[in-house]
Amino acid sequence: SLIFSKMKEMKRDVSQSDLRLFDALWSQVWILQLLKEWNIRTSKPPTSFVEYSVVLALTLSIFICLWRSMLCKNHTKALPRVALACSGICYLALRGSSSNHVVLQCLVCLAVLEGAVTRDCLRQSSRRLLGILYFITAIAKCNYGWLQREYSCAVLYTVAAGTVLKIKNIPMLEILPYLAIFGEVLLALLFWFWHLISSKWKIILVIIGAIFHCGLALPMPPLSVYPFSALMAPLFALADDRGTEEGDLAALIFGIFCFPLSLAIAMRLVEEEQNLLEYPPYASWRHGLAWCLAAFASVVYRALMRVNKGESNKSKSSLRLSAVILIIIGALPYFGVRTHPTFLMFSNLRIEGASSNHWFFSTQFLHRISLSPALSDVVTVTKAVHLPTVSSMRVDLGQFIRDPALSAANISTEFIISPPSAHWFAANHSLQRSFSTPRLELRRRMSNINKEQTNYFLLEYIDHSLPPDSPRQRVERFQNGTLVADDPSLLEPLHPFVAAIFRFRVFDFDRSPCRH
Repeated sequence: SLIFSKMKEMKRDVSQSDLRLFDALWSQVWILQLLKEWNIRTSKPPTSFVEYSVVLALTLSIFICLWRSMLCKNHTKALPRVALACSGICYLALRGSSSNHVVLQCLVCLAVLEGAVTRDCLRQSSRRLLGILYFITAIAKCNYGWLQREYSCAVLYTVAAGTVLKIKNIPMLEILPYLAIFGEVLLALLFWFWHLISSKWKIILVIIGAIFHCGLALPMPPLSVYPFSALMAPLFALADDRGTEEGDLAALIFGIFCFPLSLAIAMRLVEEEQNLLEYPPYASWRHGLAWCLAAFASVVYRALMRVNKGESNKSKSSLRLSAVILIIIGALPYFGVRTHPTFLMFSNLRIEGASSNHWFFSTQFLHRISLSPALSDVVTVTKAVHLPTVSSMRVDLGQFIRDPALSAANISTEFIISPPSAHWFAANHSLQRSFSTPRLELRRRMSNINKEQTNYFLLEYIDHSLPPDSPRQRVERFQNGTLVADDPSLLEPLHPFVAAIFRFRVFDFDRSPCRH
């Protein structure tokens, strides 16, 4: 009764109802982030006073922000939201995984801080972030690998989602990659020109986004990207600034109860979770999927119940620091600085090794604009014995996909990730097949080897900067501790600045499968 009496008081102040729903959903996204801390199998507990303090601060900030969005009549102050953004950035810096949704979460935190410091419209910032993000991912998908039916991420995810929905024999799989590119370009344009489109187009935008991101969360792990989809729900809620009191209030009530509702649904499912491998290891796919469906349902309902008031159309458009950083991150791969983690995920793009498969950015063009020789200076690792730091550079999560529909449709289940060695929990992982990578990334892994240990290991690789008939290069440590390297520079540590900025994925010359 207390909750519903407070809800009635909210109708007197609907100017902040958009931010109420954003705060309610965003707080619950952070709760999903903390679920990883409770996964004893894969999570490393905090080991220092600082880490314990950050986790505690984030927990308190989550519930304070959620409490204010639920029960406080005066919600005009941004302090709880700012506190959650500050503690969230600290938490992700110390405990966050190396993934794209973590980068985007940091940018959302920065946008929240910008809105509090500069009094900028936070809704406008969210539209800028969404428009830029969809444009970056659409450009990355403009490659020939994306169109190959056997390896296309679009086909892989569509068939896998169809399996969860019990849909067989999905037609016209060949045109799905084109539709995906068209859809992301359309979303980018609609968000960028939000103030020019009609109310009907805004509703269509929200519905398309909800279907798209719920579809990405549907496939069973390890394919599901529900952490990324979950983060998009509060951004979509924030982007739409039209409203009616009844629609805002109903959507807010629904949004607040998304977390317990989805948790109850997940607990009633009979399938066992222990056989599902997730990366990053949140181990909460069913709960996360149910939450995404409920959260986007509240966002869509809110959009359908809203009318255009018109006062937001005259606001000035500007690029804030969060949007500029997102543009820089999206451009870094093409300038040869880093390919991981950026927003090239699930695009089948290959720009490394002088073998670009992009429609517009040829190898010659990338070479001219490159800021470093990393993308062209590549090696192919052919053997890694007792070297988990190297063998884990290419992990095929497709071995954990059990979907007969993919095999029946002749679709490759290769799903490649390049996790940091410290974050990959399969310690006994062995090299599955040869792979190629920039020499700088291999040097990062090899320079971390303790040269004082006497454990035997062997690394063999092809140096593509040498003549084609050159013998394979070797790095070997014998049982007596003797370390022999054909290229000693491979064992030299990277400069701290280079190690922090430059980072790359693995790739294959002969094909371009789906890669995170």
